[in-house]
Amino acid sequence: MLEKLGISKKMKSDDREKSGKPLMKCIMQAWLPANTALLEMIVYHLPSPARVIAQLHLHLHTHTHTHNEWEKATVEKLKIVDL
Repeated sequence: MLEKLGISKKMKSDDREKSGKPLMKCIMQAWLPANTALLEMIVYHLPSPARVIAQLHLHLHTHTHTHNEWEKATVEKLKIVDL
């Protein structure tokens, strides 16, 4: 099955000799590298910081009143940010 999926080519020879959980761990790392998958998820699914700041800026300014000092300070800081 590993040959059909092309995983055996990615594994080291000493990894193929393992059994049980260590073998499964090596297979999963070769099949779906976590670092690549996580990086792609971050790049494709998280909005850009500039977009988040713009949305936050719009949200804070659409409300006519602020509830506490933190919100007031946040609004003042966002006024400084160049959108």
